[in-house]
Amino acid sequence: MFNFIRNYADYNGLSYPEIHYEESDLGKIGTLRAFKELEKSDGKKHKVTYFAKVIFGENSAIILYVGCLSKDYPTSDITTFLNSVQKNK
Repeated sequence: MFNFIRNYADYNGLSYPEIHYEESDLGKIGTLRAFKELEKSDGKKHKVTYFAKVIFGENSAIILYVGCLSKDYPTSDITTFLNSVQKNK
């Protein structure tokens, strides 16, 4: 699980990854918070915060991946989205 999330950060070009794990009623969950600097066509650079929530099932995984300008992180839309996954009852 750790290697999966670490590799995910590397493949997406993210810097300073923070990785955490927990278990909940959804199963095993790994989270990743990391950063990237993006350059616009006008040459201005912007720091972006990315967050991934990986929910591991027995034979599958779902990845919720969001990002926005670091100065605005987290937005209420991001929080709502990340909390939208529920276990089918």
